[in-house]
Amino acid sequence: MDLQICALLSALETVVGLLGGIQASPSPSLAVQSRRNELLKIFGILFLTQYTLLKIFRIFVQPVFFSPLRHLPTPKGGHFMLGQLLNQYRASRPDALWLEWAARWPESPFVRYFGFANAELLLVNGVEAHREVLQAHCYDFKKPASFERLVGDIAGAGLLFTEGEEHKKQRKMIMNVFSLANLKRTLPLFMEKADDLVGFLAREIAESPAGTIEMYDVFSKATIDTVGVSSLGIELCNLRSSSLDLDFLQLYEKLLAPSYASALISFINVAVPVR
Repeated sequence: MDLQICALLSALETVVGLLGGIQASPSPSLAVQSRRNELLKIFGILFLTQYTLLKIFRIFVQPVFFSPLRHLPTPKGGHFMLGQLLNQYRASRPDALWLEWAARWPESPFVRYFGFANAELLLVNGVEAHREVLQAHCYDFKKPASFERLVGDIAGAGLLFTEGEEHKKQRKMIMNVFSLANLKRTLPLFMEKADDLVGFLAREIAESPAGTIEMYDVFSKATIDTVGVSSLGIELCNLRSSSLDLDFLQLYEKLLAPSYASALISFINVAVPVR
């Protein structure tokens, strides 16, 4: 949009200047081609100047002084041009910074942070804010294209990224799966997996009363086991095994903890589509 605005404004200024008496050349016998080149030069200078000034305003001035979101909590320590992208790239997990910010401002419904070129991004924080965005006004919020590029390769282009009527149609198709009757039928399964989790934690505590338990790994295993039985009908037994080669858990962890090269490609793809 900025390109179109600056191009239109520069064209109007060139025409107004020409009509107002600014000549492309003092010679009345100037050839048509020379006049055209001179006008293009004037247009190019105006366009580059105005576009540069507008981008400086958009990137460095507007987010700090004029943004309607400037009153929201905003984490410090970002790059002057890349925002929090570098910090997210260096984090231990993709969601590490989001969890940190949510814990720092638990009462704020939204947390603002900067992306590439200081683009303002909002972290939805809290139950009420999630209810407004995902339920009450879900069709007023469009999924960002950058997030679709980041997650679309994994989740596909189905219900997660469709909009409007198409989203309503797909949502209606799967509503029966989450009906109260179906949820009641799966309740014994969830209770069984919860008992497995409690038993696992009890054994770990008994074996090492003074030690620590990495709960992130434990809950990841329990979640994958539950999904395996409820969705695939397969007992994956991740919670009962310390290590399984190339199983669902390893693939799940690879998605959430990619290598530095994979993370770099993913972050570049968010700003500039490369795949």
